[in-house]
Amino acid sequence: MGSRRLPGKTLMPLGDETVLTFILKRLQRVKAKVMVATSSEKEDDPIEQEAERLGVPAVRGDSMDVLHRFLEVLDAFPAETVVRVTGDCPFIDPGLINEAVERFDSSGADYLSNSLVRTYPKGLDVEVLRASTLREADRQAKEAAEREHVTPYIYRHPEVFTLRNLRTSHLLGKERWVIDTPEDLARIRKYVEGLGCSPEMTWLEILQRVGIRHQPKDTLRLRPAILTDEEFLLAMRNDPTTVRTSRSGRAVNPADHHEWFGRALENPATRIWIGMVGDLPIGQVRIDVVAGVGRISFSVEKVERSKGYGTQIISALVAELKEDHQVTLFEAEVHRDNLPSRRCFETNGFTTDSGNGEFIEFHRRI
Repeated sequence: MGSRRLPGKTLMPLGDETVLTFILKRLQRVKAKVMVATSSEKEDDPIEQEAERLGVPAVRGDSMDVLHRFLEVLDAFPAETVVRVTGDCPFIDPGLINEAVERFDSSGADYLSNSLVRTYPKGLDVEVLRASTLREADRQAKEAAEREHVTPYIYRHPEVFTLRNLRTSHLLGKERWVIDTPEDLARIRKYVEGLGCSPEMTWLEILQRVGIRHQPKDTLRLRPAILTDEEFLLAMRNDPTTVRTSRSGRAVNPADHHEWFGRALENPATRIWIGMVGDLPIGQVRIDVVAGVGRISFSVEKVERSKGYGTQIISALVAELKEDHQVTLFEAEVHRDNLPSRRCFETNGFTTDSGNGEFIEFHRRI
């Protein structure tokens, strides 16, 4: 109830229900025990009352240490696998949750989500993780963001935990189905009250009803890499200038690239985006994450260079990573002779101690 941007949103009217009731009715079809974790603040008493009216247990804890609140849920309702969804996603889909749990069980991962590599609409976010992973995060997480947002410690540390993506081929990550602002609430109410999107509809049925709002523009944007980008990315990696200024100084073998790319699409420890202008791919950028540090590499198509796209790609990457808390520090290694790439990082506020070596290290806190 204490949301900073939209106070009281959890119990605001949505059709004939409140937002919370709309969500809990959708979750009735999930193959799991459903519960509400809310704060112990007095203003959240109505949330507990609403949940209990619907026969859903409520567990209450610290308003900011939400990670520990999840441990209190586990203490009250022991389980081996935990699914996290949030109370501002009224279209969260029970079928998608069941699919995520099945994929998680077969993957052997410690953590699986569809929100790091975002191909589903924002508002269908689901995370699945082992209870033991959650307990380890509770022991180790120190930063306020790691405590408030529950899972950042886990996906910041792929060197410790095995991470997996849940993706769809639809590339709908720019669609917004979450309630975070008054504008969001007005839009979701229009979908529910004007277009008849009900708690019984699947997310694909809702998509058919509301359509795709976000349309590509002629300005640069990033989209997640998909299977059909394999050859484009190989060509980018084997561009003569890229090879000459790389640490190895060698072209990449296609078979090695194929094996690496298949693994990368499944693992959010490596995240790859394609730089798009309209329908045209003009470059790529990737981060490799270890201990919350994101190592950046990027390139621009030869015919598209000297147009400012490199600077725009780095700027778009920084904006993308601010939203999910995976990276606390960016690093990049640039060949001393690669002046265009150096300028891209300098323009975006990266700093360096230039040193005397062949490569220069760039850094930026996020």
